[in-house]
Amino acid sequence: MYNLFISHSWNYSDAYGKLISLLNADLYFKYRNYSVPKNNPIHNAPYQWQLKEAIKAQMAPASCILILAGV
Repeated sequence: MYNLFISHSWNYSDAYGKLISLLNADLYFKYRNYSVPKNNPIHNAPYQWQLKEAIKAQMAPASCILILAGV
């Protein structure tokens, strides 16, 4: 079982969705997703340091961090 944090932008949620679909399609790949959900109030943190601390806390249980890059 892998504990994953997938860094992504909700502005490009299609890439995140495609990755999740790919991971879910593999019957032998088991994981927990610690990524920030779209409805999480972390997105509306009034200060940069609060956002940073909230993301760090979300990443803490992850054993692997995936970073989606592109655009």
